[in-house]
Amino acid sequence: MNSATFRELLRANPFQPFRIVMASGEKFDIRKPDAAFLTQSSIQVGVDIGNDGIPENFRICSYLNVKEVQRLN
Repeated sequence: MNSATFRELLRANPFQPFRIVMASGEKFDIRKPDAAFLTQSSIQVGVDIGNDGIPENFRICSYLNVKEVQRLN
C-alpha cells in the first residue's frame, strides 16, 4: 500500500467506507473521508469518534504494515 492507493479511496466520489486491516490484526474503519490524514509513509486514522463526528484520538498506520483494505457496505 502507498499514499496513492489511499488518496484514491479517500477522494472517491461518491465516497465508499472502507476498513484497514493491519498485519497485527487491528482493524480501522474509515466511514468518512475526513476521518483520515495521509503522509508519505502512513495514514493517520481518527478513532473514538464522538457524536459530533470529531475523533478523540488517532492511530498512525504505516503503509508497510497494512495487510489489506476491505470495502464496507
